[in-house]
Amino acid sequence: MQELSLSIHTKGAINETAKTNAMDTHAYSIQVRALVYEEGGRFYARSLEMDLIGSGSSGPKALRELQELVEEHVSFALFKNDESLILFKAEKQYFDRWEKAVTAQLRNELFPDTAVQLKYTAQYITITKQELAKLKKRSHFNVVMEPQCA
Repeated sequence: MQELSLSIHTKGAINETAKTNAMDTHAYSIQVRALVYEEGGRFYARSLEMDLIGSGSSGPKALRELQELVEEHVSFALFKNDESLILFKAEKQYFDRWEKAVTAQLRNELFPDTAVQLKYTAQYITITKQELAKLKKRSHFNVVMEPQCA
């Protein structure tokens, strides 16, 4: 499988190993919101626009898994040439949590003396035009024909 590195842009507490670009000046083709949270000792990253979920032992690991899922999801939709395969919104509760996380993160950045522990962090996974072009060229999805009985 071809290696592809999508950008993860983060704000907040769960950013121990996620790579970010210092200042991206290009327009994004796709920007997917990710809500990262811990539940039952495991971390989850949920894409709001695609309702995909990555999990891991840390926030960045869950976000990396979600990044790979988003990459595969977009790649498959492009392979099938079917835009209806892209968007599947998460439940409303996750959008509400996203808004609360954005507000809390902004408050923590502006007023660090009154910072609170975040239950959720609002983050972005972005796919640039160049990365999208690489996804379009992928051809690792093989159609397997089932044997037919006569």
